[in-house]
Amino acid sequence: MENDNRFSLKKSDVYSVRAVEKIRDNIRSVIRKTSDVQKYMNLEFDDGVWGLEAEDVIAALTPVFSTAIGAEELVVHQSLHALIRKDAVTVQDADDAAWVMAGNVAKLQAGNPVEPFTNVVHEEWVPARVLDYQRCWRYGRRGGIYTFKFVGGSPTTHKMTEFFADDRSSQALSYLKRVFALPTWSSCSFRDIVGMRTWLLLDPTASQERGRPKYSHMEANGAFEKLNRKLLKLRGTPCEKVPNSPHWDCCACGYGLASCGRATHSQDYIISECTSCNKQGFFIEDSGKQCCISCQERRHLRIGKERNKHE
Repeated sequence: MENDNRFSLKKSDVYSVRAVEKIRDNIRSVIRKTSDVQKYMNLEFDDGVWGLEAEDVIAALTPVFSTAIGAEELVVHQSLHALIRKDAVTVQDADDAAWVMAGNVAKLQAGNPVEPFTNVVHEEWVPARVLDYQRCWRYGRRGGIYTFKFVGGSPTTHKMTEFFADDRSSQALSYLKRVFALPTWSSCSFRDIVGMRTWLLLDPTASQERGRPKYSHMEANGAFEKLNRKLLKLRGTPCEKVPNSPHWDCCACGYGLASCGRATHSQDYIISECTSCNKQGFFIEDSGKQCCISCQERRHLRIGKERNKHE
């Protein structure tokens, strides 16, 4: 198959994530402002669902998206039809479509509709952000799984996981420092990689074989290098969310990425009593777990190690 990079985001392109987020937020702000909703769409809300047929909602959303993206209304209309396949369209559906289409502006402006992402079909550089890190045993080795979220390109809003070993023979941390453009002398941990951004070169052959997105190359350059180094420098400095903390450890904080840009995990944690260690620990709210995050992690590693001995 011949590689088709015509509509890919390029690493050197200033457009990248900042422009994607700006276009996405512009569309979302129009959707959410009552006056603009009445002006552009003249629709009524009922518990977050628009009170009209999906076709009418898409027709009303089309000029809003078209103006923000700078693409022809016909192309935008076809893309919305493909992305929103529901009888009742919610505000969240429009939000999701706004992000996907903002991440594929070059393709839309070239007159090509956006289709729902299923798997990688051509080689493409895409920006991604690390959302989470979970320690575990995999392939007979101790390590952890990173969750990446694509923030531009064909797979915008989709996620991908990747395992990295962290045992003594592993060079994974040195590799991650290099591909995330961090100083080699920095004392960052595997969890410090959470929240950082990088470019991934998606591999169509490996992706088709695995049935999910896979990459052949990872590299943070330009703006991402500055962002990642700035984030690493912020961690360990006084935090406004935690007063009177001259040297705050972000890896030991309960705030997640949704609440704090320097967080090292995705969700906000609550503090409760752990039945395993009998201490106060972090929990995911409404998870139903009786033991804290740290005890759960130690348990998973212990079970994984025992399984590895018998394999």
